[in-house]
Formats: sequence, structure tokens, C-alpha cells
Amino acid sequence: MSDPITSLARRIALRKRRSTVPTGIIPLSRVKEAAVLMDGEGVMIPQLRTEVEQFFGPLGIKATIVCPYKQDINWFGRIKKKSPCRPTGSEDLLICLYDTPAFAASFESVSSPAKFKVGRLQSPDGVFNMVVSNPEGRIVTQSEAFRAMADLLTKIK
Repeated sequence: MSDPITSLARRIALRKRRSTVPTGIIPLSRVKEAAVLMDGEGVMIPQLRTEVEQFFGPLGIKATIVCPYKQDINWFGRIKKKSPCRPTGSEDLLICLYDTPAFAASFESVSSPAKFKVGRLQSPDGVFNMVVSNPEGRIVTQSEAFRAMADLLTKIK
């Protein structure tokens, strides 16, 4: 459990920065820019970065990879404002590959102006339009989750 000051700071940050952009499922043909949130403490990050670039590149979609490490997170769990690993704020699609509740991922998902949000865990306030969860009794890597999401995204017309 976190301390009351951290909890208060998190609630204020979420309320203050919550996106008001209406969201819904949109096809990749309407996406110009995507942001992919990766857990920086995960394994095989370079391979995952390559997969993301190879998926979005041929589609003409600019992909911003957001992969914060511990030094990129401030005292209450948000990605630091001056960190180079922040979304641009102009993404149409947000993909969150975190499979554990992390405030940095929650904050970026809630505050993102993306019109279509895809994640692995639904937040209590229902931020994501599409959720791809792990199969029963199996742990899935970020790469496997991204491939499953990419497969579903290509099928949306």
C-alpha cells in the first residue's frame, strides 16, 4: 500500500490530466500516429521495438515507443516531464503492453488523447476500448501480446 501523500498526488494527476477525447474502435487506415507503452523492466525490449517498427512502418504510421525505466519515473509514479520516453500527445492509437497495474501506464493511458486505446488489463474506469488478456493459466510476453493485438488491429475494417 502506498502512503497517503503519494495516493493523493496520483488522484490529483489523474483528475487534472484526464483526456476528454471521445474514444472508440477505429481501423488502422485512420491512424496516423501510434504510441506503444512497454514495461521497461521487461525482457527482450530491443526485439519488441523492432517488431513494433516493422508492423507500423509499412502502414505509414508513425510509432512512438514509450519504454520508461526506473530513472524515468518521478516520486509518485508518473513518467517525468523531461524524460525522452514520453508519448507525443498527438497519437490516434495507444497500445499498453503492461500486464501489471503500474501508475505510469495508467496515467499515460488516461491522459492520452488517442481515439483508440488497446491494453492488456482493463482499468477500473474502463479506459481501454479493446483488451487482450492472457490465456487461462499462461503468462504471455509483451512481444506475444503485441503480435496478438497487431493481428486483431489488422482485422478491424
